[in-house]
This record gives sequence, C-alpha cells and structure tokens, in this order.
Amino acid sequence: MLGVAYLVFAGWTMYRGYQKWGPNWLLLGPPFALAAGLIAEGMILRAIPPKLAAHAEGNTWLNLK
Repeated sequence: MLGVAYLVFAGWTMYRGYQKWGPNWLLLGPPFALAAGLIAEGMILRAIPPKLAAHAEGNTWLNLK
C-alpha cells in the first residue's frame, strides 16, 4: 500500500509539473516527486499505524525468548 501511494503521488507531481513548466520539469521534478511520495507515505502511516506482532512485548518488535 505504501509503495503504491508513493508511486501515485510521485507520478502525479511529475505529471502536474510537466503540464505547468514543460520539459525542464523532467530535470527539476524528481526531488519534488520524492518529497511528495514520502509525505504521502507519512500521512498514511499516521492515519493507519502499523500493528505490533502478537509476540511483541514492551518497545520491541523482536521475539527475544
């Protein structure tokens, strides 16, 4: 889900930038697309936080037994 969200938002950013600024956006846009994708992932992680595994205790995700 996170990978798809990243690709959708990064692609949308590149598409809209190309529509507005033309071919120069293909050189300048990737950092903005990266930022848009990471922001989208962060918003999803805040809305739907990952659940701990059933064997997790305290602040660890590892089964230490």
